Amino acid sequence: MISIFKLACGPMALAGLVLLGNLPSPDALDFDTVNEAVRYAEERLGGESDSKDELGWSFPGCGGKAETKAPSETYAALVVRFEYSDENKNPARLIASSISRNGSAPIEAGKARVLFVRPYAGQKFNLRFAQRGYHAFSRDVEVRVGEVTVVDDIVLERATRENGASLIGRLWLEGRNELEGITIRLGEDTVETGPRGEFKFEGVPSGNTPLNANVDGFLISPVYTELKRGKRSVAALKGYGKRVARVRWAYQPEKSRDLSSDLEGGETILETERYSQFSFATGLKNLSGPRDFTVRQEEDKILIESSSGGTGMIRLTNIRFDEVMQAPDVTYERGPLTLKDGDIFVFKTSDGEHFAKLEVIEIVAGNEAKAEALSELARQPLDEDE
Repeated sequence: MISIFKLACGPMALAGLVLLGNLPSPDALDFDTVNEAVRYAEERLGGESDSKDELGWSFPGCGGKAETKAPSETYAALVVRFEYSDENKNPARLIASSISRNGSAPIEAGKARVLFVRPYAGQKFNLRFAQRGYHAFSRDVEVRVGEVTVVDDIVLERATRENGASLIGRLWLEGRNELEGITIRLGEDTVETGPRGEFKFEGVPSGNTPLNANVDGFLISPVYTELKRGKRSVAALKGYGKRVARVRWAYQPEKSRDLSSDLEGGETILETERYSQFSFATGLKNLSGPRDFTVRQEEDKILIESSSGGTGMIRLTNIRFDEVMQAPDVTYERGPLTLKDGDIFVFKTSDGEHFAKLEVIEIVAGNEAKAEALSELARQPLDEDE
């Protein structure tokens, strides 16, 4: 049921729902009954937003003086209450943008929560609830400035074999035929694959749910599937062997475009784990500070992208690594670019004043290929200067 309580002052035409800060503890605006929550919301909207109440909360002091002194001309309130379809009493996660931060905090079943919002004209306010084992809930609610809107008919229904969604699918792993017994995760539910990588979920909650698996040596990107009550969905998971790039590099420590002599450099392996980022000045070590470029894997490709600021790179063709004598005085692009065996790049580094060159010796896939590349690197003697 949706009820609307309107204050005496007229609403102003605004343009959106925003998320603001400086807020109370999430449980400060939960009440035992809807009437208590409505009474509190009306009092707050009708008061002055620069004065805290007995619960220690006031409206954020943003905007002009009129907003500060007359909350009902800027803000609206939403009172939300839910129940379960069974005897469950555990809190559920409420997901709602509001100027009171309790919109992202769990709420107990049967409690009435006050959410203060700042509405934009023509837009609706989205309420979502999430609880493990229960169907997802989402509803758009129209709210108006200066009014208290009550939504107290929400029921979270447990997913069962009779009313739940089902999903069938198959897992594919690049270069691998042994696919039985691999754990597949759909949200909070798990099953194991059959001999050909097939899997099946039944009686699972509805909602936009991530489907994923974790297999050593493979990159498997989650697939988000919109599951519907009583409906069957089909999905496929693809896993690609994790790739690394074996590279040779040289860095000019002086502020010069000369790439022919007095360089620092060597060979190394560029990992492609998430947020892998590298700096020439530190010997292409994976770090979290200033960086010249990042690499990441997407399916069976490795992408390289320079960092923001004065950095950039250019790809060269028909030239060997040792033939690169200078960094051309041109515009360097950010990327991303796909790495291939034999690629030659010139980089402008993160400070915009140093230059480097890089050669992709080979792209290798899988743990065994990575170990072989590391072994080849280990066979090489150290330079006398190291």
